[in-house]
Amino acid sequence: MLNLLCLVLVVGTIPHEVDSQALHFYNGSFYNTGEIMRQHFYVKGKYYGTELAVFEEIFDSFGRKAAFRVTKKDDVFTVLHDIQAQKRYLLRTEGGRSTSCIETLLPAAWNRNLMSDIFHGPDERDYITLRDILVLRSKLTISTRDEDMARGIYTKIFGGRSDDSVSAVLKWTLNQEYVPKDYYDYYGGKPKTTTKKPNPVPDPPISSYSWPPKRFTDFHEAMLAPLNSTPPIIWEAWFNMQRPGSYFAPTITIRVYNFDYIKHPIQHDLLQIPDGVRCEGYKNRDLKKPIYTSMRVFSFSVIAWTNKNKHYKRVSEGWLDANQKLYKVDYQSWSEGATPKYSSVIISGQEGVGYRIPLEKGEPCEEFSLADTSFDAQMIIDPQHVPNLTAKSFFTGSNQSMTLDYKKAAFKVGIPCHKWDVIRYDWPPGSSGVKTLWEWCLVDMTKYSNQNKTVTPVALEIHVLEAQGVPTPGFENLAAGDTYFYQFFNFNQTSPDVVQIEGFFMDRCYEKSNWTTVRFTLNETIDEKVLKQSAFLAMAQKKVAIFAGIKVPALRVGHIKAYNSGEKTYVQIVLLDRFPNTTSTMDPVTTYESIEKLKYYIRNQKMSFDFNGKSYLVTEMCKVH
Repeated sequence: MLNLLCLVLVVGTIPHEVDSQALHFYNGSFYNTGEIMRQHFYVKGKYYGTELAVFEEIFDSFGRKAAFRVTKKDDVFTVLHDIQAQKRYLLRTEGGRSTSCIETLLPAAWNRNLMSDIFHGPDERDYITLRDILVLRSKLTISTRDEDMARGIYTKIFGGRSDDSVSAVLKWTLNQEYVPKDYYDYYGGKPKTTTKKPNPVPDPPISSYSWPPKRFTDFHEAMLAPLNSTPPIIWEAWFNMQRPGSYFAPTITIRVYNFDYIKHPIQHDLLQIPDGVRCEGYKNRDLKKPIYTSMRVFSFSVIAWTNKNKHYKRVSEGWLDANQKLYKVDYQSWSEGATPKYSSVIISGQEGVGYRIPLEKGEPCEEFSLADTSFDAQMIIDPQHVPNLTAKSFFTGSNQSMTLDYKKAAFKVGIPCHKWDVIRYDWPPGSSGVKTLWEWCLVDMTKYSNQNKTVTPVALEIHVLEAQGVPTPGFENLAAGDTYFYQFFNFNQTSPDVVQIEGFFMDRCYEKSNWTTVRFTLNETIDEKVLKQSAFLAMAQKKVAIFAGIKVPALRVGHIKAYNSGEKTYVQIVLLDRFPNTTSTMDPVTTYESIEKLKYYIRNQKMSFDFNGKSYLVTEMCKVH
């Protein structure tokens, strides 16, 4: 029954032999608009004489989706049916407020004798979609094939009645060359019992209107238009819906003003779940969930703004290392007005502290506990989640049971992507009673020849669905409807090894006179191509930190370079002392203690660099500075 569609006939589609015409069949994609006039009906005991609504309907025979939207004053609802996924949802917006989405029952099983396709809307009114009208061909006995006029256009009439007391009359537009039967018979057709000459029949009028007329800017204006200012219809259906046990029979007239045949897969907003709306249980069976658990180290750049202040856009950069539990953001604070200063924050999960590093020279770095972090929306991640940091923390938060659910296909900044969403109750940090919807748009890699399996975000939208009015640290007047936008670029374009080596090094917090530069001599000469590989340098950083007793290498071991000189290979690194007056629970070692540990392992021939299956013994160490 879901495949039965009605072929709306435009001018020029019915041949002369109209007596043999029956209802037509169309099983393809289409888009149509029109109006619904309802008369003499009751809703919750209140009588209504006449009510007018407009509708849009679309069906995608390729993607197996259908949508039906009804617009009335202060009330818009859409029935979205994913036939392939066997899901049907009702989306409704009342009074311009936020849109809700609830799953509804699928259409009733097909029954030849009942109008089972009638949809009882959330506004307590009955509707039937154009896509299902053709079911009448099987359910109803054709009772008449008379001709009639519908707004100045000749039509053919089909009608009948179902067992559930629904009667229907359908008027199909005829072609301009059609002449009513009595006129045809008199002028050379079949002989008639009367020889009375019928009244001359003029050509059907041709309307100069398009739908909607140019002066209408939206459907609400079109609803108020008088009949003589709207275009002739191309199709009309009339229903008399008398429910069993009821003595009252409201009438519904549906007029279609526009019908577009579509011969390709459809990308239309009406077939998609709107941004900022969550439809529970919706999924795409053909699309696997994004896998980001293997993304342990990456970096990104992002442009961020809010719907409250689109003029103040902020550009920030971020680095994440789930192996060392490190997260860093260089950003401009939203709270500092139009010309904020750049600052850098590094959250060290293993140490249980954070570091605020001003980018201007001369200003000292500060250490703070994670509980005292001044959160900014550009951080995205809650700093208190960093001690248990994974890539999952970035996409769905600290709750390990949270997963991304498929929403729809989209385009962001011209890039094809798939939207995935998740409901969260843990953001922003320190909030209470706040419910947010996170919508990630991840690159659709099937559109590119380079099938990179890495998850690449294009954009993130955080929609505040509920807020209890409780003050949230760092957020002024957070309210339902607030939206935070993030547009990513250069995501994961930097090698993880380079991120590890350069992304978190805290050299800006120390004068160069406090750096300790040491050089290691290896027992074998290594090829220059190997020495230039970032993987080799990352390995050297880890090895030095292990032997030096430094728990978080990326913070205090950096400026690594490897080179050949003469017949020997050297690896040079910079060691930083522990942060002055640190409150870290790890009790980090000092530079002096690290140097002593390194000397011990080298003296006992226990320090080596291992790479590509080979082990290179460190034979000597000297301080360059």
